[in-house]
Amino acid sequence: MGGRDFARAVSAGRYVRGAYEIGQDISLGEVRGRIAAIEGASTVVDSGGGRSVRIPNHLLLESIVTVHGSEVPG
Repeated sequence: MGGRDFARAVSAGRYVRGAYEIGQDISLGEVRGRIAAIEGASTVVDSGGGRSVRIPNHLLLESIVTVHGSEVPG
């Protein structure tokens, strides 16, 4: 991983930790599941059936992510 890519991944990890929480049910594209871990460069989503998906944190910032089960203020 190049220096710029590494810096982007670490920076994204900081923002993801502030925007999402372990235990939240999210979907991103074809992936849906519960956040199991938020790591420095990626987030691990438990998608059921013993399957885990590792999503690069920058995708959680650059893509449309749906958080399920959250109440919308208003």
